[in-house]
Amino acid sequence: MTLPRRVRPGATCLITRRCTQRTFLLVPRGITRKVFAYLLSHLAERYGVLIHAAVVMTNHYHLVITDTRGRYPDFLRDLDSLLTRVLNAEYGRREALWSSARPNVVELLTDESIWRALSYTIINPVMAGLVRTPAEWPGFRTSPRDVLAGTQVIPRPKARFFLDSRAPEQVECTVTLPPALSSMTAVAYVDELTQRVGARVREKREEMRRGGRSFLGARRVKKQRRTSRPKSPGQPRGRVPTIACHDPTRRKEEAQELCRWRAQYREARRCWLEGESQAQFPFGTFQMARLPGVRCERAPPQWQWAA
Repeated sequence: MTLPRRVRPGATCLITRRCTQRTFLLVPRGITRKVFAYLLSHLAERYGVLIHAAVVMTNHYHLVITDTRGRYPDFLRDLDSLLTRVLNAEYGRREALWSSARPNVVELLTDESIWRALSYTIINPVMAGLVRTPAEWPGFRTSPRDVLAGTQVIPRPKARFFLDSRAPEQVECTVTLPPALSSMTAVAYVDELTQRVGARVREKREEMRRGGRSFLGARRVKKQRRTSRPKSPGQPRGRVPTIACHDPTRRKEEAQELCRWRAQYREARRCWLEGESQAQFPFGTFQMARLPGVRCERAPPQWQWAA
């Protein structure tokens, strides 16, 4: 059995999903950008997901979100499913769009881990050597200043999939501050994030200059074939992180707590399979909690505000 997912309402997460075989199926041209913006906004509102940062690369996407209702698996299921159906219908495809591996979901446990995830997401096109600044990226992306822009209206894309659809003609998109950083003013948040992004961009430019390399450029990015893939080898398989914490002491405690949670889940599942109706699953259980008659622990005090 695969490791169970711990889904806690109110958690802020960095989410990554890659295309099958690392192919460039999300290359930023045609309706790809508009479809992603529309579906992301529509489903975020449906499932109570707060959007803090997002970028769609040529073969993967990154999101930084807060899952206010503990329903991010439903949100990702519908986002990935609808993206597949819309883009396949538009481009005449029939095969899978996404890698068979699970989406990588990392729970961000400290303010610093949130700042780093936000910066990482925004500067991803620059760190990949594709464009000189995040603003040059032709695909869907958010910027720090979107927090000050307020709610934006996203019209339904004119795609084949939506010809007879009952989906809303327009949806609203709002980029917000992560709840953990809500003590800051919006202006202070934007200034801090802009400075962090700018510093990382300057470092990457200097690295490219020293190596005698140049950025690919937005025009060449848009001309890439959807059937292409990176020439560089993919990262070797290893441990997949599930938490991010830049306080070593707390990280050790959180890792131990996650191990205890998994052990408690496995024991509760064993008892349940053996017919013990009083088996109690730990707080954060997602799929099993939907079955009739399954008992789950209540949220601890630090999570009750979100549950």
